[in-house]
Amino acid sequence: MRTVISFLAFSILCADNYLLAQSAYIDSLKKFIDTCKNYKEATHKHMDLATELFFTDVKESEAYLKKGLMRAKKENDYTNIGKYYLIRSQQTDATSGNEYAELKLLLADSSIYFYDKAVRAEKEKKEKDKTILNRASALSTKADALMVLGEYEKSVAMYLEAIDNYEGTSLPEKYHGMATLTGSIGGLYHSLGDIKKALEYDQKGLAYLKLSKANAVSQQKRDMATLYCFLADDCNQLGNFDLAGFYIDTAFTIAQEINEDDIWIKYYLRKAY
Repeated sequence: MRTVISFLAFSILCADNYLLAQSAYIDSLKKFIDTCKNYKEATHKHMDLATELFFTDVKESEAYLKKGLMRAKKENDYTNIGKYYLIRSQQTDATSGNEYAELKLLLADSSIYFYDKAVRAEKEKKEKDKTILNRASALSTKADALMVLGEYEKSVAMYLEAIDNYEGTSLPEKYHGMATLTGSIGGLYHSLGDIKKALEYDQKGLAYLKLSKANAVSQQKRDMATLYCFLADDCNQLGNFDLAGFYIDTAFTIAQEINEDDIWIKYYLRKAY
């Protein structure tokens, strides 16, 4: 039941505003790179810019990514070298076939290797914690590739290691990451038919999400509504219809607050079941 549903009409309505906002952000990144005197921060923004350009101008994205890597290698900047391989891994579509999943895995391993070096080299606590969060993202990306390759136990182990990485930091954004990862584990168990395990991890995800401080309140509510829909799936399949009803009614309350079409689709699909 955990299908990703695209809603074309909603996408069309939002497209113009999104493209305008993205264009403005890309322009601001380019200006920052041109004027920034902090080497490491400028290199980091090269990577961010490459990520933003990936879906609109692949060649320009590639150019900024390569330039960022060259700058990072020149200064033995392990953090940004790790970021380069992480972006490469995240951009590789593992669902296109096993060779792509294996490439994604290899790139994720390279990212983890350089983030490990960066963690050992970093002395300042906050910067070390940021690097650990990035390492957790690389572990999660590796877990995604392993899942596609059918290595389910290894995939869960990678997700759990990533959660441990998040747990070990003092940064407040860790809770949102932990919620996302437990949700991924829940989704994996759901697809394997182990609904009790799926419910266990979805409930953990809900607990983490309630502790999170999302960048935007709407994003946190969107994630919360989606997770309540997943919890309703779990309980419905386990025959716990009262709890399924509670979860889907809670999703309805949040859907009313944010009033977004993709959330309404998820809600009504579960309500129909």
